[in-house]
Amino acid sequence: MSSSDVGGGSPKDQRGERHRSRRAGSREPTPPLPRGYELLASLFLSALDDMGPEGTAAARRAGEEIGREHLIDRAETVEQALLRLHELGVSCRVIDDALVAGFEPLQEFPSEAPEIVRCLVAGLLQGALQGAGLRYRVEPEERVTSWSFRYRLEVS
Repeated sequence: MSSSDVGGGSPKDQRGERHRSRRAGSREPTPPLPRGYELLASLFLSALDDMGPEGTAAARRAGEEIGREHLIDRAETVEQALLRLHELGVSCRVIDDALVAGFEPLQEFPSEAPEIVRCLVAGLLQGALQGAGLRYRVEPEERVTSWSFRYRLEVS
């Protein structure tokens, strides 16, 4: 694998029709969360963080479930497997055997529960890869920016 951004192209929607995501391939920032959702997101992040290891595990499991649901079809590459996650606000860049990824809607909360966000994104990535039939394990590494992290890809 080399360095590449994930996103762009014209994925098929649930009806099989070709469409172009408003955000696919764009570099424009994710719009802010609708009014009221910021408080809700903050409350959920805090509640999961208060749960300690159980909260991080719950965030990862939830991410995996959502990741498996947002697939194009079976994929041959990591980039193909992660394409639809971009529509959810997951910003992802493949760099050799690693990913740099963040969940853009949560960039407003960089200091709130970073471990929860890191595990949620790891789960999103893991679920998308597993659902696409790719045998990789996603392991969180270090924080790259206030809202994105580096993840190691291990062949499983």
